[in-house]
Amino acid sequence: MNQPHQKISISLPVNLLRYAEKYQAQQQLSSRSDVFSAALIALREKQLEESYRLAAEDYRRNPDLFTMYEFEDQLPESDGSEWL
Repeated sequence: MNQPHQKISISLPVNLLRYAEKYQAQQQLSSRSDVFSAALIALREKQLEESYRLAAEDYRRNPDLFTMYEFEDQLPESDGSEWL
């Protein structure tokens, strides 16, 4: 799924920029934008995983509370092949 892009400008500490450039080369990404997109997707996935973990804990304590949660998964569909 191709979504529209918006150009932004960010300032980073030099060590983080060097890391991003090294990561780009190691992963053979075409641009630094791809590096930051991957980082934001990973951050979003981590946050979603934490939300599910907390919901599962709550459910174990009180199954009736589970009906109060509304999950909105905004992650793109995937067959998981990008992790293989």
